[in-house]
Amino acid sequence: MPERICTRPQSEFKKHDQRLQDQTQKYLGDFYLKLARKNAREIKVSPQDIQEACHETVSIIKRDNKVNRILHGNEFQPVLEREAELSGNVKMGLLGCVDDRRFPHITTPIVSKWQGPAGAAEVKKRPSDDLLIPRSPILQQGIFEVVQNPNGFIEFIEIHSQSSSRENGCAAATIIRGQIESGKSPLLSQTGMARELITGLDYENLADFNLYLSEVITAQAFNNYYNSCLEILNRKAVPRVAVPVHYYTDTMGSVIRKLGNPNQISSTDLAMRFKDFILQRPKSGYFGEWRYQFNSTDHILEFAGRKVEYTAAIIEQYQGEIEEQLHELYPELLQGQIKATVFYIANNAAFQYMTGFALNTNHEYSNHRPEYMSVSTAEAVGQRDPRPKVISSASNPEAALENLSIKLLVMDRHHKNPSAPKILFVCHSIDRRDFETRNKGYMRSMQMVSELYNKIIENEEYCDLVKKGKLAIVPALVCDTDREILEIPNLARIL
Repeated sequence: MPERICTRPQSEFKKHDQRLQDQTQKYLGDFYLKLARKNAREIKVSPQDIQEACHETVSIIKRDNKVNRILHGNEFQPVLEREAELSGNVKMGLLGCVDDRRFPHITTPIVSKWQGPAGAAEVKKRPSDDLLIPRSPILQQGIFEVVQNPNGFIEFIEIHSQSSSRENGCAAATIIRGQIESGKSPLLSQTGMARELITGLDYENLADFNLYLSEVITAQAFNNYYNSCLEILNRKAVPRVAVPVHYYTDTMGSVIRKLGNPNQISSTDLAMRFKDFILQRPKSGYFGEWRYQFNSTDHILEFAGRKVEYTAAIIEQYQGEIEEQLHELYPELLQGQIKATVFYIANNAAFQYMTGFALNTNHEYSNHRPEYMSVSTAEAVGQRDPRPKVISSASNPEAALENLSIKLLVMDRHHKNPSAPKILFVCHSIDRRDFETRNKGYMRSMQMVSELYNKIIENEEYCDLVKKGKLAIVPALVCDTDREILEIPNLARIL
């Protein structure tokens, strides 16, 4: 279970949030002052721009911390315990796209989360055997930790598009496909899989291409590294730990399907069938009841409690059918993994039933409407924030810069307020004890966030956006267990 942070009094939270607000105002003031001194003729940032960036940043920080405190608080524990029971206590991971239009409360804290372009983890070939494994040391460490869970592990690799068109979807997948076509894809150098990557181009639509890459690259890397960890512990290898999933941003539903297999498991279909079933129970909530409240921070606890009840009802009604379909698609999955996957798909169907998105697809998540960006080499700001944003976790600062170019592309096209400065959080995670004692661990985290921050500031393209008032860069230290934002360090001092 996640570490609880809400044993502290509310007065302490208020003091902490005020401290973060003061740090943000101080940092942004110093940041733009130093920029103006260095680039007096080039700087085009008005006091109104600074004030707006500060107000928006503080609002995001307060909302994000409020959500994390609820999800890791005492009152939320019964929801987590019920979810763990329904999923068989299997550890679950979710690898999603930097787009991040997957509503975060579908995956509550029992599911760990990682973001990469097109739902792909960076990979490398292991010198000892030439097998693909994840490149990120933090992701490797996370896999080693879940190996020790006796109930098993499963990773869901999500690619996305709209249900109306498999071509209308992932901007990152479009870029990756273009890179492969031009012969300049980083995946070619990372994997050496030229033949396999070129084969992927044979798929006519973007979603199938993306699903193919998820299977032949990302899923294989997870499988290889997980089994290597099992070998270290003298345990038997498992056939599969990663399953690609097709996520639709308009219905907000998941489909488990396999290229070349006509069968599929759709959370949207389950939600619609459950809608007809629930009509026979007059005292139950109605379809779409939570359409306008599901992403309110004031209703997180109630929403999650109701959702887990619906999830249990869907599992009770359709478990046998879903398991049979899973055996058809992925016969190699272990029984614990099957139980966790049933929970995953039923939980998604419950969300779609409560919001009505299984049928009513005109909502703010159906199209790109990001409010801010977050980039990290570990945990990032906004991973549980209910508002639209673009997030990625990268193995190193260079990869983070590549991910950032995709984020800016999405923000330029779809930002809710094109004239306002785009907020970019530059993050690294930190152990709470290291933060409180200011020990060597704190200095390491500061060094990591400073390195990533400098890489971005030194980039001519991004620095130019800052000078024009189009981009506001905000450093942040994030707790590695509960995701609470702990500090906005004043890195303007190193400019």
